[in-house]
Amino acid sequence: MTKMSFSNGVVSAVSSEIIFDSGTSYIIIPIKDFNLIKINVIDAINADCRFTPSLQLVCKCSSPDIFQNIKLILDNNSEFEVNFEDIIDYYPFLEFQCRFQLVLDIQYFTNVWIIGDSLLRNTLITLDMLNKRIGFLQNISLYQKNIVETSLTNDNDSSSGISYLYIILLAVIAILILFMIYKCFFTRTGLEQQQEMVAINHKFY
Repeated sequence: MTKMSFSNGVVSAVSSEIIFDSGTSYIIIPIKDFNLIKINVIDAINADCRFTPSLQLVCKCSSPDIFQNIKLILDNNSEFEVNFEDIIDYYPFLEFQCRFQLVLDIQYFTNVWIIGDSLLRNTLITLDMLNKRIGFLQNISLYQKNIVETSLTNDNDSSSGISYLYIILLAVIAILILFMIYKCFFTRTGLEQQQEMVAINHKFY
């Protein structure tokens, strides 16, 4: 990571590394980079914040959306957005607490971010092990739209198949009904013929 970009227009130069780790639940931020977030995000809205004993950030807030997003600039061209609303557990019944899924790394010499599940669950990650590259896609609305359209198409195909099955079933039932009517008529006609033959034979004798 070479820069951090804030919604107030400030762009700060940094020199940090980022680890994408699905085995970590939260985001771990080095203290020197968190200080920039504090100045440009937390202090900008005068939020009352503190750290728990486990160094998790907790603030008082009316809503999670009051914290503006930040962008991490990777290799001077790629942007990874940190949407704070996605990583805040909101507890209005506990004095309006916003509990960030974010933990502070207090070792000042550390310059590594660990991006855990709190952000990765909304990110599509691809790993190119051959070329040692990582690809990520955060705006997956189009990807989700394609999935929904594909699902709807499949559902329509299934519905068509079910409709054809109903038509075939109704046709079979209609044939059975016609066959039963025919059998009843034929049996009744046969009985009448037998009765006529009995009457003729009786009359002959």
